[in-house]
Amino acid sequence: MVCSSNTRLYSRNKVVLTLMKLKLNVSLNSLGVLFRVSSKAARSYFYDTLQQLSAILKPLIRFPPKEEILSNIPLCFDKYRSTRLILDCTEINIEKSNCLKCRINSYSYYKKNNTIKYLIGYGGRVSDKAIFNAEHVIDKVDPGDGIMVDKAFLRKSKQFSKEDAIKTTSIARARVHVEQAIQRIKTFKVCKGTVLWTLLPYMDDIIVGLTNLGQPILADNKFHT
Repeated sequence: MVCSSNTRLYSRNKVVLTLMKLKLNVSLNSLGVLFRVSSKAARSYFYDTLQQLSAILKPLIRFPPKEEILSNIPLCFDKYRSTRLILDCTEINIEKSNCLKCRINSYSYYKKNNTIKYLIGYGGRVSDKAIFNAEHVIDKVDPGDGIMVDKAFLRKSKQFSKEDAIKTTSIARARVHVEQAIQRIKTFKVCKGTVLWTLLPYMDDIIVGLTNLGQPILADNKFHT
């Protein structure tokens, strides 16, 4: 098969090429053959389309007002109706680099037709506290709002009391949904194993496209009617 650098793809095929790279992590050389373009053209289409998709999707991601959050709280959050934010993170290994820590600032905003999330990538040496401050998370909440995190930290106590253990289990059932959102990242092979260092400058764009506007995590029967 002869591939020409002059071959041009329609917008739809550019998107398909980009999604194939993200979902299946097909090499750009192979994508060039599949779409009958040169490997250089396939590379250019991928990076350009990825940035365009990110630019289109980002304005659709917003931090909703409290009234909208309260009117869309799922059943599992009945005991934690003050929750405004759920914070969690995962890590993705980058070739020839420190591990990229992807901070998942998952807003506690659930609707029957979608779940809004917000994901930001940081270098592996950045602490959770530094990310919290850099993203100005505290400025997004009001006095009395709750922020749910991944674990309860023991201080002087050596072990949980029975009441603490029950409460921790209850919280875990509620926040499991943000963990499911994180796992969606790993269903895309481009983020499995070790990510090529050449993709590092585009990780924020990749993350925005992979999970922020995906299918709903919670079904309609998980909400109040």
